[in-house]
Amino acid sequence: MRLSKCIALCALLISLHSVEQACANQDSLRVKVLLESAKAELQKGRQARAAELAQEAHRLSPNQFDTNFLLGVALSEAFQYSEAEPFLARAVELAPKNVEAQMKLASVSLKLGKQQQARNALETSLSLLNAILRTNPDSAEVIENVGLAYLIFGEWEEVEEAIKKLYALRSPLAFDLSKRIEALQAQAKAEIRYLKAVQRVRKKDAQLCFNIANAYLYLKDFPNATEWFKKTVDLKPDYAAAHRNLAMIYTREKKFDDAIPAFKEAIKHTRSDSPEMVGLFVGLGNCLLNLSMLEKAIEAFETAIRYGNDLATPPQTELAYAHYGLGVALLQFERSIETRLLAKPLYQRLDAMESRSLFEKPPKLRRYDAILNAFKSATTYKSDFADAYMTMGIAYLGIGDARNASYAYREVVRLKPDYAEAYNALAIAYAEQGYFESAAQTLESAIKLKPDFIDAHTSLGRVYERLERWRDALICYKTVLQLDENNADAHFHAGMIYVRLKESFLASKHYFALKRLNPALASRLYLAIQEPLR
Repeated sequence: MRLSKCIALCALLISLHSVEQACANQDSLRVKVLLESAKAELQKGRQARAAELAQEAHRLSPNQFDTNFLLGVALSEAFQYSEAEPFLARAVELAPKNVEAQMKLASVSLKLGKQQQARNALETSLSLLNAILRTNPDSAEVIENVGLAYLIFGEWEEVEEAIKKLYALRSPLAFDLSKRIEALQAQAKAEIRYLKAVQRVRKKDAQLCFNIANAYLYLKDFPNATEWFKKTVDLKPDYAAAHRNLAMIYTREKKFDDAIPAFKEAIKHTRSDSPEMVGLFVGLGNCLLNLSMLEKAIEAFETAIRYGNDLATPPQTELAYAHYGLGVALLQFERSIETRLLAKPLYQRLDAMESRSLFEKPPKLRRYDAILNAFKSATTYKSDFADAYMTMGIAYLGIGDARNASYAYREVVRLKPDYAEAYNALAIAYAEQGYFESAAQTLESAIKLKPDFIDAHTSLGRVYERLERWRDALICYKTVLQLDENNADAHFHAGMIYVRLKESFLASKHYFALKRLNPALASRLYLAIQEPLR
């Protein structure tokens, strides 16, 4: 009897489990149908209906990526950014490597004035995409997504660069991305019309003014964006995001004297425990740096670092820029290095080596440890920070450490393989170690990337002279003269090589050009031409 009861109980449990499984399967199927219907409604431009369907799908499956993401998208396309944000944030939490979700969260965060959150999401998206591009640089789909990521912030130059790469690959996605630009610009203009119509009724609504200003900012209509951000802070003087966006516009337009008080107002009205504080002090530091107010700039960057270190979750990218700015500000104190060493291209440095006027005693950085630690910290927080590696190389060269400079520049080349100036800088580091063959190969790479790079052609000519490849050096100087027929330096060195090759007639042609351009160099070449005749 007891056995039969146990069997009956097991049968009941199995039956209940089957019912539960059937319900779960039915719900899963229902969610799938709702999501497909919501997508179809979005394609028809019916955002409100799409949001209703996605809301129902989310109710049935609240911890699914697709339900959170689609609901966030539907609400954002209905201009309900505050409602959309938590669902998109949850979608990113469920799938942190989903580029589309990160990009959508960046877009919505930007609309809400959460600059730091928006930048973090954008940086994550670009980091994921660039990791793929390093192994597959000709992936048209990834290049398109890079363009779309920059499109969120209206960074048109970067978007145009992506379109150029797609055209070079002859990908139809170039046309698709171009059309996407037009569609998003049209959407921003429609949003402005809609928000202005609402604002005419709700004249004292600061948030509406802020949203209108943001839409103008996206379109790079800075005069109108400035006007509406000013209206925002007139209505709500403690609106920190509006002050910050005003500061960003002033910074972009190089109106640093106007940007500084705007940054200070943003700082004043931002909570001290907010991650936004780091970016605000970095922005303030950059303005002070541009005005050569170096001590105040250093103070601002150090404050940014202090705020970042006090946060439970430090904003990695902003801390990287804080350390980078600190390093640049400290480096600018080293006037002797700036004027005697850093500004000189390789060909001038090689001339200085020959005359022993520059490299006998490399100048010692007074703030050596602080400068290098700042750049190293910047690359720790942001491992793909090419500008920090580039300036780190400058700092190493400043103390005569060409070996570590070459390491820093190789990192730049790895991160930005199409950056001709990085190859040129790496050639400087190689040449200062006496590796002239490596310097020549590196300069050849720079020239392939940038055929009109006069400094690289001239430097390569000097390196070939060091290697006694006289004819190759002549080709470099002839190329320089094709790009700049009045280049006195190229005329002089080409003339001197012709003297060495005992081709005085050809040397004399450069002498006559130098008589007009640089009489002092002409006299030196004349004496060289006359020497074999004595």
